[in-house]
Amino acid sequence: MSGKLDRKKFIRFYFGIATDREKKAVYDSKESETMLREVWDDKLEKKSIELGFDKQAVFNSVKNQISSNEVSITHNISHFTRKYAAVIGVGLVLAASAAVFSIYRIGTQQEIAYAQVSNTEKTSKEILLPDGSKVTLNSKSSIKYPKKFARKNRTVTLDGEAFFDVTKDAKKPFIVKTSTIEIEVLGTSFNVMAFASDAIVETTLFTGKVKISRKNPGTNKIQSVILSPNHKATFYKSEERFVMDKVDVTTSTAWQKGELVFENEMFDNVIVKLQRWYNVEITLSDDLKNKHRLTMSIDTESLDETLNIIKKTLPVDYTTANGGVIIYSRKK
Repeated sequence: MSGKLDRKKFIRFYFGIATDREKKAVYDSKESETMLREVWDDKLEKKSIELGFDKQAVFNSVKNQISSNEVSITHNISHFTRKYAAVIGVGLVLAASAAVFSIYRIGTQQEIAYAQVSNTEKTSKEILLPDGSKVTLNSKSSIKYPKKFARKNRTVTLDGEAFFDVTKDAKKPFIVKTSTIEIEVLGTSFNVMAFASDAIVETTLFTGKVKISRKNPGTNKIQSVILSPNHKATFYKSEERFVMDKVDVTTSTAWQKGELVFENEMFDNVIVKLQRWYNVEITLSDDLKNKHRLTMSIDTESLDETLNIIKKTLPVDYTTANGGVIIYSRKK
């Protein structure tokens, strides 16, 4: 029987850095379970409640492995125990040394508080992010962001359309995540239209430079494009490809003034935006898809007025049915 168990040996044993002699001291000592229980009950009650794990189950797992003389607990503990290894370590840390406490702090992921803003109004909504960046959120759009940004980056999630005026911070890239693409910047202003239900995602750059990336979930292939000012990158979801165009950037943010502006835009894309603008379902006949481009602006026009403008501009006609609109080719 060995003498009194040194607490430091127990800590080294737990973290898998004990010598064979120290491991034997833990295996042979009757104090191992008592020492583990004292620290467990004293220090982990609050953590177990905060993080939602079964403190007793983890305790039993560690105790059983000590009893069975496993060579290295660090490498042989169950997946469940491994998940909370940093949390377990904090009890031993507080009881023993500040050096081990640094291991806990590095390994612990603290719960992050998020804010989510949705705009259900017809008009746009202004949002100020924690770093001072400004976001103008379009109608039927939402943004989610941490109330305090992480140390390495500033990441937000967007569903819908928004204009970003990003505060420059060379050490912390600003990242906009959507359902399909990811946009990374340092300090710039740009517009993103990324409604999950749309077939395309548009990013229009006003100032600075942005990197837009897409990781194909099926192949894990990553494709990226770099966007320069006065250019728009359109990602076509079904085709998994980007198209770059030089544009008048003011058309992309006309919605902030309560306007909808199209400049030589594919008719298919125009229809998608009109559906959202008027909150009505518009169906385009197959023979019209990928066929026409349209330049026009909408301010206070009604749906009928807009459809009649389109009818006079393109060789199309329309009819209404079941509360929706069907647009088809006009017969010659």
